[in-house]
Amino acid sequence: LLGSALWHVFLLLVLTRLADLLALAARLPLGFAGAVFLPAVYAIPDVLVSAAVAAQGRGRAAVSTVLGVQVVTVLLGVGLPFTIHNATSKS
Repeated sequence: LLGSALWHVFLLLVLTRLADLLALAARLPLGFAGAVFLPAVYAIPDVLVSAAVAAQGRGRAAVSTVLGVQVVTVLLGVGLPFTIHNATSKS
């Protein structure tokens, strides 16, 4: 389990760097890359997990994996910054 987590972290770091390089090569702002490329990059491991589960013939588990991950991503990626911003704003 620890080895799997370390591989996951390593691959995400590599994919993040590749997204940065792609943005720099295309002369795009890094903020744009963070908003467009990184969600796609971070979805790759989830897609691989869902494909492996689907290949085992467990279609419902594959669909719930995809939907569950996306719900968590939206809640944390949108909801948490929005909450922090509203909690720290002056008005």
